[in-house]
Amino acid sequence: MIGLGHYLAVAAVLFVLGVLGIFINRRNVILMLMAIELILLAVNINLVAFSAYHDIDMVKCIYCGLCEEACPVDAIVEGPNLEFATETREELLYDKTKLLANGDRWEQAIAANLAADAPYR
Repeated sequence: MIGLGHYLAVAAVLFVLGVLGIFINRRNVILMLMAIELILLAVNINLVAFSAYHDIDMVKCIYCGLCEEACPVDAIVEGPNLEFATETREELLYDKTKLLANGDRWEQAIAANLAADAPYR
């Protein structure tokens, strides 16, 4: 299985090749632009890799609602379950499957809250 370290290694190699390409080819503008593209590709690979392997730690959430307000398509909504009392800290780490299960559990209540809040947005 390809893990996060593999993506980061490929991105690091591409980034180094891009930086070397900029320093070696200072006279040729086309090659410099291609080297910059390699650097941007490495950054994009890092963004995709971290978004795919990112888990949400609910212990660090302070329920301010800023993430909900900043999301332009209502993909982030606060559900009615604001109390997280668990026996272990690992139960508060939410990955994609736990987030989808939580959304399925509270879908009707969240839809009603969004419909009630729609005139004020």
